[in-house]
Amino acid sequence: MAFRTDGSSHHEGVKNEKVLCEILNTDRELAEAFVPDLHDGVEYSVEQIGGTTGKTDLRMSLGLPPQTKNISVKRKKGTSVGSYDYVNSTSPISSNPNFAALRALCKSFKCGFQPETEVIESARSQVTEALTAQRSKLTSKELINILVAHVIEAYDEIDLILVNDVVAHNLYGFAPSALPFFKYMRGQHREAFIRENGKKSGTVIFKDIDGAEYDFGIRLRFETNNGIQAMFGGRPKPKNNSSSPTIKIQQDNVKRMLESIHDDDLTVWDFKG
Repeated sequence: MAFRTDGSSHHEGVKNEKVLCEILNTDRELAEAFVPDLHDGVEYSVEQIGGTTGKTDLRMSLGLPPQTKNISVKRKKGTSVGSYDYVNSTSPISSNPNFAALRALCKSFKCGFQPETEVIESARSQVTEALTAQRSKLTSKELINILVAHVIEAYDEIDLILVNDVVAHNLYGFAPSALPFFKYMRGQHREAFIRENGKKSGTVIFKDIDGAEYDFGIRLRFETNNGIQAMFGGRPKPKNNSSSPTIKIQQDNVKRMLESIHDDDLTVWDFKG
């Protein structure tokens, strides 16, 4: 599957968050199904947070004095295909000295104009090779550190994840702590490696203390956030004129992931989203 570099995935997500915000504000029965604290007529409101720096897409305020519930929204066109993102950010790379050479390579193409096709394709090959090499040489400790800092700890702020299947019109809700992946990552023994199944991406496989392997459907992908041509600059507005190496951590096989959640920890609502 091609990685989108035009921002369309984010724009689709924002649209989805606005719709869900409106529905949660007007459909109390639905809101109560996912937030049991809304009992005895407690007043509440939901606002769209947006942005790309945090994990919170929607914030519910309820009661007096107000309490807050932070909600992360994942839009899916069917749970049997595709994935959703836990992380899609330059931060894991920009803040890590181990990726200094990769950052320097991407910056080296900046020239303020768009070169000939041959030069662009050469840059594309170099960057793809560097991204693939960087992913391949990640140690278990480095991989675990990235997952802890940018997924597990980052999702500490989230009370509820909502997966909106806009094809089947189902809304799935659960706390991050209900996911087997999060339970494993909060355990005492954490070991992981990448099973390569793509040039720049691979499935993260986890091991327990006895060496048994677990596949929670977590994929790690090295990409660039705005594509190769943006690295050179010199493109007319509103096109991007910079591009940096990016890490995506995704949940593959969403259907299997939902089935792995204990029934008591999963809420499902049928609605037209």
